[in-house]
Amino acid sequence: MSRVLIVEDEAHIATGLQFNLQAEGHSASIAGDGETALDVLLAKHEDFDALVLDVMLPGKDGFQVANELRAARNFIPILMLTARARPEDVLKGFASGADDYVAKPFELPIFLARLQGLLRRREWMQQTPTGQNSPSKPEESVDGSNQEFGIFSFNGRTIDFGNLELRSNGATTHLTV
Repeated sequence: MSRVLIVEDEAHIATGLQFNLQAEGHSASIAGDGETALDVLLAKHEDFDALVLDVMLPGKDGFQVANELRAARNFIPILMLTARARPEDVLKGFASGADDYVAKPFELPIFLARLQGLLRRREWMQQTPTGQNSPSKPEESVDGSNQEFGIFSFNGRTIDFGNLELRSNGATTHLTV
């Protein structure tokens, strides 16, 4: 069961979201303002799987809340759900750290699908790779990357931070700092 924190100051919207999330099998809690949300997530270190965040809140707005969470290295998936739907608001939401942005009024099935997508990606990111994509040794990956020694390989190129070299197609380029 996923835990979702809803940050919404309009009680009828917050309780409606909570009801529908619980009907979908999630645990949902409500915070009525940005300060309460930050207290729950940063000071009390409560563990939630996703954050549904309104922008127009009393005190700290949703943009400020997202910025403070990211500055504190809290990477909870954030879905902004707000009446502010102008392109500059959407861009500001993503710039502040939102993972998705849904404008009010919204269709509940679309909202639930987008939230489920965030939860699914969070679950994927927390899983250890298995099968052929898993590292052959703890320090060396299948593509030849060796993070312990600062060697990374991708797209047929290898960058070696220890020797300050980039190797591609048999050629070596020496890097400078």
